Amino acid sequence: MLRATLVTALVLAGAVCAEHRSIIVASTTSTRAPGLFGHVLPMFKAQTGIDAKLVAQGTGQALETGRRGDGDVMFVHAKKEEVRLVAEGFGTKRFDVMHNDFMPVGPPPTPRAQRRP
Repeated sequence: MLRATLVTALVLAGAVCAEHRSIIVASTTSTRAPGLFGHVLPMFKAQTGIDAKLVAQGTGQALETGRRGDGDVMFVHAKKEEVRLVAEGFGTKRFDVMHNDFMPVGPPPTPRAQRRP
């Protein structure tokens, strides 16, 4: 589902930039790190014929890249700032594409009474 949504978002953005035959995707490093774009960008190219250049940055930098008009698509995780950016006219649409879940992993903490000095 995530893959289909991400490709759909890229295709919609690509339609806007089709005359250039390339787009710039500004993304957070945490979205790039797991290799997601290495998988979906070739699918996007195959479906549209449009090259996508990935620029991985911090969220604030990626938002600023979009605000300056130096990026065509942004994948960030700062909903309030994303909504504001679109409301100010620096973007056309905002889509929820994915979310993070943070879970502690490991044994449960040892109660204080059982800890050794």
